[in-house]
Amino acid sequence: MILPPKGLPMFETVRNALAARLPVTIEAPRPLVRQVDEAEAFPVAALGPLRVPAEAIQAHTRAPIAICAQAVLGAIALVAQAHADVKLPSGQVRPLSLFLLTIAASGERKSAVDSLALRAIYGYEAELRAAYRSAQDQHEIERELWETRRAEAKTILKGGSKKHNAQGVNIEAELRALGVGPQPPLEPLLVCPDPTFEGYVKLTAVGQPAMGLFSAEGGAFIGGHGMSADNRLKTAASVSSIWDGEPIRRVRAVDGAMILDGRRLSIHLMAQLDVAAKLLEDDLLLNQGLLSRFLLVYPETAAGTRFFAEAPLSAQSDLARYHEQLAEFVRAPLPIKDDTRNELDLRQLQLTNEAKQIWINLHDFVEEQLAAEGELVPIAGLANKAAEHAARIAGNMTLWDDIDATDIGAPAMASAAILVRYYLAEALRLRAISSTHRHLSLAQRVLDWLNDRWDESAIYPAVIYNDCTIREVRDQRTARKIIKTLEDHGWLIRIREPLLIKGAIRKEAWQIHGRTLL
Repeated sequence: MILPPKGLPMFETVRNALAARLPVTIEAPRPLVRQVDEAEAFPVAALGPLRVPAEAIQAHTRAPIAICAQAVLGAIALVAQAHADVKLPSGQVRPLSLFLLTIAASGERKSAVDSLALRAIYGYEAELRAAYRSAQDQHEIERELWETRRAEAKTILKGGSKKHNAQGVNIEAELRALGVGPQPPLEPLLVCPDPTFEGYVKLTAVGQPAMGLFSAEGGAFIGGHGMSADNRLKTAASVSSIWDGEPIRRVRAVDGAMILDGRRLSIHLMAQLDVAAKLLEDDLLLNQGLLSRFLLVYPETAAGTRFFAEAPLSAQSDLARYHEQLAEFVRAPLPIKDDTRNELDLRQLQLTNEAKQIWINLHDFVEEQLAAEGELVPIAGLANKAAEHAARIAGNMTLWDDIDATDIGAPAMASAAILVRYYLAEALRLRAISSTHRHLSLAQRVLDWLNDRWDESAIYPAVIYNDCTIREVRDQRTARKIIKTLEDHGWLIRIREPLLIKGAIRKEAWQIHGRTLL
């Protein structure tokens, strides 16, 4: 029997096994993508009055109920935030706006769910656009007349000889009466898929006072200009202040100073895990606090269970009633502050004594879990806002039941507390996922590159940090960490003696699994 010479990978194991006439066993590589702990079942009963539309959308799409629930919560928040704020037991007044992030793989019918949840809002937007076109035509006529009258008055004043025109009108008084001119109609946009913050500010100055950043393809926003390396911190800080209900403040050399009060923004982004990870793994966003303002879900896939079946008649009628009620809700007159066109003047929803006690119980439960070694320490940012999230959700449920409500009752607050405890559990689960996801994803990309682009049977470190086209591994430290990970998972096998690769002897080398050394 010919034993393998020294210098080949695993030569010690192979030589010893052959010499002893034992079978050679090479462990199969382990996948780099780890299995994710299963999500808890979404507490659909805790949706209260929103359960019926969520389940109706699920019946039509066969999507996971968590996705349907997020879509309905987002739609309701988009409308409710324009009618009231909530006063917390701590005395703070907060918007009813919600920031939601739904993580789901491609094919989970995110777009279908989003479309059904927002159909009535899109219908109202179409009406606003039609009215806008008509109003814009009238505005152009009025603007031309104003400019003509103003130009005539200024010409007369420049002459210096007349203070009155031929009809005896005082020119100075005429100019003062003309004022700044007719204002254009408000922009007819309620839902924006991927604006920059600068674009949002410009729009909200001349548009609707309550808007939504909703997208079934959240990567357009997450990977867009506003969240680029240069703009990420500025966008995060600005969006966080809007969630808090603070006025929008902006100072620019061209536009001057701008303070916009009475504006509200809700967000619902749907994205795949690789895209969402750009947010979840970003230490800057974690430390800044934007992520603590988002409620996240990552439900189990429904793929393989979505066999065709028509939605039952009961689900069809439930969905129709949801669209009808949401259409009435979004068309309800807004509480606009006097002498403004689009600044909200919102009433405050109070918590009843029973609701207040539930809120306090949730607050104190979370606080206990934030002590040293507490379960919620890894997500302290979100946990510190848990009770506030619950009050916002309860406020949305309350207004969905009664748009004129002034108090949040115990049933709504109890339901919201259950939902928030679910969101906390999801955040903990996703925190564990994201802590390893970035490195393992990068290792998988390097492995794919080796399989596609590297034609040798073995590698050495410089292959990764010099030759590999993946920008994130172009330094030796990162490259060695990737090699160690691929070795630990069995995709690379350490060669213990120098090896000839690419015409040079390499003191450090690893065989690529599945390739034979020549």
